[in-house]
Amino acid sequence: KDTDSLDDADENRSISVSKDVAGHTESREYPIDETKADRYRRLLYTLCFFHCVVQERKKFGPIGWNVSYDFTDHDLEVSQQWLRVLIADHNDIKWEALHYIIGESNYGGRVTDEHDRRLLITLVKSYFCPEAIRAPASSPPAPSPIGGQLAPPQLQPAAPSFMSPVPSRYSPPTESVASLEELRAFVEGLPMEDETSVFGIHDNCLIQVEQQQSKVALETILKIQPRLIHARGDKEVLDKADQEVLLTQKCEGILGNLPTLIDISRALPSALAEDGVVTALGSVLKSEVARMNNLLMFLSESLTDLIGSLQGVTVMSPTAELVGQALSANRVPDHWTKSAYPSLKGLSNWLKDLQARHKFLSSWMSHGAPAAFWLSGLFYPQGFLTGVLQTYARKYQLPLDTLQFTFTVTDFTSIDAIPAPPEDGTYVTGLWLDGAQWNATNECLADPVHGETYHRMPIMHFLPIQVPHTATNSIVDPLVNPKPNTYVCPMYRTKTRRGVFTSVGQSTHFVVNVDLPINTTHDIWMKRGVALLLDSEG
Repeated sequence: KDTDSLDDADENRSISVSKDVAGHTESREYPIDETKADRYRRLLYTLCFFHCVVQERKKFGPIGWNVSYDFTDHDLEVSQQWLRVLIADHNDIKWEALHYIIGESNYGGRVTDEHDRRLLITLVKSYFCPEAIRAPASSPPAPSPIGGQLAPPQLQPAAPSFMSPVPSRYSPPTESVASLEELRAFVEGLPMEDETSVFGIHDNCLIQVEQQQSKVALETILKIQPRLIHARGDKEVLDKADQEVLLTQKCEGILGNLPTLIDISRALPSALAEDGVVTALGSVLKSEVARMNNLLMFLSESLTDLIGSLQGVTVMSPTAELVGQALSANRVPDHWTKSAYPSLKGLSNWLKDLQARHKFLSSWMSHGAPAAFWLSGLFYPQGFLTGVLQTYARKYQLPLDTLQFTFTVTDFTSIDAIPAPPEDGTYVTGLWLDGAQWNATNECLADPVHGETYHRMPIMHFLPIQVPHTATNSIVDPLVNPKPNTYVCPMYRTKTRRGVFTSVGQSTHFVVNVDLPINTTHDIWMKRGVALLLDSEG
């Protein structure tokens, strides 16, 4: 993407709002009574502003939306038509109907991710509310300095903003809006460059956006530059033979440093079974070890095949060629990542992470369950959490589908500080906060430090509990009915957040929703896109 796209988007926002206000008010199919004209113009402004916000949040990547949706002007037009109908046909505004039409039907019909849907509904409810149509009496018009004629009053923004944390100057005017021309003039007076708070996002998000743009630019440069240059006279030419020699040496070095296969038959008996019966976590350990061994064999085969091709022993396949190109650029080959775990690390850090994962699984197998589990080091963390629930269900003879996790942020910052594992549940480490930080003093979420894009979380205690079923025989959805003073924080495997959707509608990158204490409204953290990550690199 062009690095000027952010500035272009900001510059067009006010123009877009002004154009929308001007272009969708000529219909006479549902005439608006003069007593309702002011509220209609205010809500029209709010709708156009909302339309621009949901579109431009895409430029902030996963913090804006997990999935980049193609919201169109048609969504705005249909919403505007329904807005006009609801105001024309009713003396009182039907807010719930407006929320459903805009948030669930017109715009929400495009949203596939449940957390994006929660965000969209939050934006709709915070914008379309009774505060949006409040209109104190306007001040008398001031004499015009030209000709002594009366000039239209200068509209002033409402304060404080009901669209918080959007600055109040972007709120609809407090005075009665006498005409669309006044509303257009108000829009044109808005700043051309918007703050990130206009979109409900923290300033630190810009750092991530700029880092991603820089990464894309550097990767593009690496793809088009020669791999190795030798000076020969006045000319510089590519020495392909030397390039292949260096690549062979790199492959041999990686192959020689690969960990050995884990022998599950040498596992500590208590790590796999209890009283001769394989435990739930024992099954998880077996599965994780099998995945690790399969990956190690796959990497060994891939590297051996590439080395043979470089030495002329075998024919260079298209896959081996792509692997060689990626290794030459110090990138993890796509062929490897498809058979491994989600990660955005570079080649060097990826190989170090592979060694750390191997060490963690070997230690678990040889010495039993650790005091705290490194959730980031697992191939399938969702399966591990299910294993924790199964362990609790078997211990207390409870139905598995009635169990959910409760979450407690401990004071432990390292595994060595833990005196003993918990009686029930498990301690989890390896989590990072994206978009916020943890305030240990107040024990709640807090604004992140300026310039700090990710914050390491203390060790957390995941404790299963039994929850009551509702009348519909399903567990209460925390996204629909969040607990007081709680932010339902989604946990993802990497900062991209977007994965392949499974048959149950969950992304493969999504792990679990974690309840975190807050001392503000949960809307603020939802608009900021705050999430927990298992891997902060990339």
